Amino acid sequence: MFVFMSADAIPEEELTTLLIGLLVTCPVDGGNPEDCCLNDLRKRPMRERYGWVKALTLEEKRAAWRRHLECAEQKANRK
Repeated sequence: MFVFMSADAIPEEELTTLLIGLLVTCPVDGGNPEDCCLNDLRKRPMRERYGWVKALTLEEKRAAWRRHLECAEQKANRK
């Protein structure tokens, strides 16, 4: 079961941490699924992934988190 927290309810520092975690592995399947919008980023060096997240605006971070929630929900509903 997944806990879906609204992007607007997450403080920016915590949102940054969550997104960095998403760039390590997919929390739904533990890998790097081909259909994930973060697939290509996960193949880059960690320093580059970290820089990508840090360069995002707060609204871009929220949008990335929303995309993750939508994808995770879709995958959870398929099971």
